[in-house]
Amino acid sequence: VVTMGGVGLLAGRTFRVLRAVVLHVTGAVSLGRWLLEILVLYVWNEIHFYAAHRLLHLKKLMHWAHIEHHRSVVVTPFAVYRFHWFEAILLGLVMPLAMALHNFSIWSLFILPPLSLAWNVLGHSNWQTKQRGLGWLAQASQRHAQHHAKPIGNFGFSLPHLDRWFGTVITPQ
Repeated sequence: VVTMGGVGLLAGRTFRVLRAVVLHVTGAVSLGRWLLEILVLYVWNEIHFYAAHRLLHLKKLMHWAHIEHHRSVVVTPFAVYRFHWFEAILLGLVMPLAMALHNFSIWSLFILPPLSLAWNVLGHSNWQTKQRGLGWLAQASQRHAQHHAKPIGNFGFSLPHLDRWFGTVITPQ
């Protein structure tokens, strides 16, 4: 308990210093700016996740940290919570890095964690559908299931674009 309290105080002070120097947040913004910021954060989350996930698949990091997540060969939404502490820190940098680059609205930043969690659960749900209009959602889940079955590609989060551009698409057999 003492260690947790000490780490919490240190993290709180560190965040206050970073916020004063580097990380900036703004209050109320127009609806248009808020929606644009959510879109920017969504795209940023895609880019950050792809880069971090690809990094985690380097041989040393895979065997040291990311292998814990890949022990879930057949993925379920519970696989979202199976990860190494280093992976949590690396993926958790998505918001502080965004805040260092732009003065986002606090309300836009509040949307990012639940949106990211929802996409993560979807990506680990093994959901398949032939319904029109929902196919792109199911494809994200299918791509990630392929990634867990054969972890050499499909590093993207919910969109296939970065995998296509960097040649890391796993083609279904």
